[in-house]
Amino acid sequence: MTSEIKNLFLELNKKKIFYLVLGNFELDLNRDLDLFVAETDKIKFKESLSGLGWLERREKPIYPFRNYFFKRIGDNFFCLDVRFHLKFGFKKENLWEPIDLSIFVNDFDAQNLIRRPRGFSAVLISLVRAAVEKEELKEEHICRLKEKIDLLRNELSKKEIEKLAEIEAVINKKNITQLDLFFLIQEYLKKTEGEIGNKRNFGLGYKVVFIGSDGTGKTTLINKIAEKVNFKIAKLYLGDREWLFDNLKNIYKKRGKNRLYKLTSEFILYPFDLFFRIFKIRRFARFRLILIDRLPGFPFSGKNFLDLIYNLILPQIDLLILLEGEPEKIWERKKEFPIGKIQQEVKKWEQVFFKVKARKKIRLNTTEKNVNECVDRILNEVFSDDKSINCLFKKIIV
Repeated sequence: MTSEIKNLFLELNKKKIFYLVLGNFELDLNRDLDLFVAETDKIKFKESLSGLGWLERREKPIYPFRNYFFKRIGDNFFCLDVRFHLKFGFKKENLWEPIDLSIFVNDFDAQNLIRRPRGFSAVLISLVRAAVEKEELKEEHICRLKEKIDLLRNELSKKEIEKLAEIEAVINKKNITQLDLFFLIQEYLKKTEGEIGNKRNFGLGYKVVFIGSDGTGKTTLINKIAEKVNFKIAKLYLGDREWLFDNLKNIYKKRGKNRLYKLTSEFILYPFDLFFRIFKIRRFARFRLILIDRLPGFPFSGKNFLDLIYNLILPQIDLLILLEGEPEKIWERKKEFPIGKIQQEVKKWEQVFFKVKARKKIRLNTTEKNVNECVDRILNEVFSDDKSINCLFKKIIV
């Protein structure tokens, strides 16, 4: 447990704020933390977070009963997922709350630093979250559920152990479904109403663009960053392999040496498709980190006027990252391309890097640094920029 998280619990306990940790904090307290906080302590809780330097996401949650708070710890942001009403679910038509709240929160451990549900209350909460809060029930969810039950076994009464035997008989079956889990806990829940927040946040947030020859790891790094951060991001592909309109892509592929096809493709078709790809993301990405895979290189690598057209369409870049490396090592990753072609591509993308406008630019040698080192460097660059913090987060309003 980091000092920042320890200080959070000390503050909550000092202010006598009623809270319960809902997640598997014994198994993983490095990325995020799920809390239930009593509605009566909501103001005190927010004041405590604000005093400790926590921030709130600018993007409003889809469900008002879920609240997300963040604090930078190390090279990433730690997430608090807080509920002031004990509701469960992720779809409007599938929201549930306890029939009797005391069954879920009365039995808790208040002796240690972290206040958590004990015994059967903790088993119920874990079952409910697996049954109604996962888009798809995976083997890893079942494994974590079993681990949680093993940790709680010694806290159960004889009567609860009998009930636990019924639960384990179900979760030990092969091909278990969420419906199987729901049948175990439906007697404790009732359906509830829930509003859906507005998903429309028109605009583009903090834009990070990755360029470089094939084999330098653009897509790999984007996926790793998406896995590591604890908030919603947006991904955008601006290369020429995946198009929004397939019929335009087919025409573009035929351009070859035909001058008319080439001019039409590069001056009209490609920009047209790029515009709508960007517009599709723009509809909801105002407060998100946007990871952009590639730019069209040809407008910026030659002496022509294409860059003027593409600069009008492409978003203003906050951070431009050139991924580079030794051509021989890149060839080891992409042997379908001859070494000479890779050498040409490395030079081309270096020209593009110098010509494309961006608020900030960095170069990363991905043949010298491993993936984790590159991810840490990129996130440090992003989170060291005040613009990214102001785009993603805001001060907590009490």
